[in-house]
Amino acid sequence: MTHCRYVCDTSFRPSYVLAIAHVGMLLSACGDGSTSAGQASTANSVQELLLEERTKESGLQFVHCHGGIGNRELPETMGGGVALIDIENDGDWDVCFSQSGPMRQPGGGEIRVGAENELFANDGSGHFSFIPDAAGAGDPGYGQGLAVGDSTGDGFDELLSLNWGPNRLYRNMAGRFVEQTEGVRHVDEWSVSAAFFDADGDGDLDLYVVNYVGSPPGSHLKQGRPEGFPAYPHPDNFQGKADRLYFNNGSGNFSPPVGRKTFGYRKFAGKGLGVAPTDINLDGHIDLYIANDSTINFLFENNGEGKFKDVASNQNSALNDDGATEAGMGVDSADVDGDGDFDVLVTNLSNETNTCYINRQFRADLEGDIREGTTGFSDRSARMGFAQDSYLMVGFGVLLNDLNRDGYCDFIVVNGHVMDNVAEISDQFSHAEPNQIFLGDGRGRFEQLDSRKSAPGLERMTVSRGIASGDLDHDGDLDYVIGGNNEPAQVFFGALQGGSWLSLELMGPPGNHRGLGTSIWLEYVDGSNSLHRIESARAYASASQPILNTGLRAELRAIELLWPGGARERFEDLSDFAGHKVLRWGEGSGNNISSLAAAEQ
Repeated sequence: MTHCRYVCDTSFRPSYVLAIAHVGMLLSACGDGSTSAGQASTANSVQELLLEERTKESGLQFVHCHGGIGNRELPETMGGGVALIDIENDGDWDVCFSQSGPMRQPGGGEIRVGAENELFANDGSGHFSFIPDAAGAGDPGYGQGLAVGDSTGDGFDELLSLNWGPNRLYRNMAGRFVEQTEGVRHVDEWSVSAAFFDADGDGDLDLYVVNYVGSPPGSHLKQGRPEGFPAYPHPDNFQGKADRLYFNNGSGNFSPPVGRKTFGYRKFAGKGLGVAPTDINLDGHIDLYIANDSTINFLFENNGEGKFKDVASNQNSALNDDGATEAGMGVDSADVDGDGDFDVLVTNLSNETNTCYINRQFRADLEGDIREGTTGFSDRSARMGFAQDSYLMVGFGVLLNDLNRDGYCDFIVVNGHVMDNVAEISDQFSHAEPNQIFLGDGRGRFEQLDSRKSAPGLERMTVSRGIASGDLDHDGDLDYVIGGNNEPAQVFFGALQGGSWLSLELMGPPGNHRGLGTSIWLEYVDGSNSLHRIESARAYASASQPILNTGLRAELRAIELLWPGGARERFEDLSDFAGHKVLRWGEGSGNNISSLAAAEQ
């Protein structure tokens, strides 16, 4: 059963655009020039069951509909975002899906508002029930993505619906949403992803909205072959739209968006699809990495006072190792090589690899060369083991998590081509594609698992877009919700049993009660440590539960936190560091929180 308000025509599945100018690349032979020898050997010879699909049993029966009528409007290809949000603040994480179509009135005519977003309530066991009108946050706009954050500081998370057209911000009134859009609504923009984060270190959550291109209704084109092979228009046919940064005035109302000169934008706008808040230099000030489509990516470094500078070109994270732009879609940030700083992974188009930018701020790089004191990033995708396996795929959402509880960073990426008819021009590609899991060895090398054994159902051919992770059934491991484009969502529950693990939630200061943007060091008794972060805005057009969930390689000695704004705390007097834990602002030792709080008063 679906709650979609009209019939979804799944026989016609347009996807995210790709100009026929790229068809020559699509038809080219897919050699292994983008990879190198020495791929990782991280998987066991007998693979464990990591994820179990329980879509039907969960009650999350949602079908995304793009509403296209066959003329290939660009926005049809992008939607399928998903958000985890605890709407009643009861500890049970609910699920919201962005809905797009219908694109036009039946039989043609003018574009109209889309179908409403859909919200499902979690009973605490991972079983969901449909909430009529999405508890007030249905939003009839043409939906693309979703973002979650407590902008009012009252302990209840708000929901931002990102659209082709006006965005809508829904304030959470203790389980019921009320639209509070003034200040963040811009009718002439097309937004896909967004992040709530503390931009200026004042303790409340500001908002960064990623905008794509200016694609007005009726922007479909016929491109490519002389006989008029139908294709979606390429992003190069449209002007990029500048992103927006809104400052929180302390009560959940946002100031007018910051201009390009104030914020430090380049003279031209990007074509943004994904955003990853991260802390590239571990100074407590949250930076932003922006994945742009066919233009250079951005890395906005934060000086701590709400001023940002794009350092992507200077730090070698704007282009790939060949000096070329790529079709950046999804993005996430984590310490993928275990060297003590945050790296960035971006998903891209077929005939491009997914690209990992390794941060060289600290310690050693993949070759073991000590580079302490250097700055910048290096594209090490070719030697990390996943490049060849991603070369024929079109990646969208990506999440860097510990999937097998070994304490090391793995990742899951969801795929789906951007041409609905690509199979007509090449037998190497298809519109629907399998999703993928890659296990890491803790040193920055990865190996793809056989999903038929490790996550049955994940290998199914789908057109996927968004993905979100969280503990939906309170069993201590991560579960995953995947949003499709013009097709049903999928739900996978963690299947691992046993082992030593940590599921860590934060209770942050007023204004940021979930501690978004906090860096976390796990210190082991053998002197080693691992670096993690707490975020909601991850992947593509989606929001995950802000939680650290990882296996423990050994007994922990301490947990150290770096809160946004620079406050530090150390927790070393816990009786047991394993299992589910909650750490609260101000309850650690050796901290500078009291002095910072006094200074703010």
